[in-house]
Amino acid sequence: MSELGRDSDIIATHFQGPVTTHGPALCVGEYCCIHNPSPHHMVEWPLQFRLDRRDSLAERICEHGIGHPDPDAVAYIHGRLAEVGAPKSHMLDVVLHGCCGCCGAPPTEAPTEIHA
Repeated sequence: MSELGRDSDIIATHFQGPVTTHGPALCVGEYCCIHNPSPHHMVEWPLQFRLDRRDSLAERICEHGIGHPDPDAVAYIHGRLAEVGAPKSHMLDVVLHGCCGCCGAPPTEAPTEIHA
């Protein structure tokens, strides 16, 4: 069994309570929505994990209660999907969400290209 904090970590989320994640040693030197978030405009918004999705996407919850994909989580998932040669449709599925515009994506348009 791994030592908590080395290979795994438990974090509190705004809506879900505790969630077990990877430990901080696994993302040293990289942006990570949990341990080392990039300076994007949503970084202070509450974090939730969409465990109902095949990619377990991390989302940031805006003031309207809408979950927007966390940019660091999207970059990580896109990187892993690219490594295994996933189809573009799966990569686009990662960023699809109900949107009010707070994340910066136009709320009436589906994404047509991948930004990592």
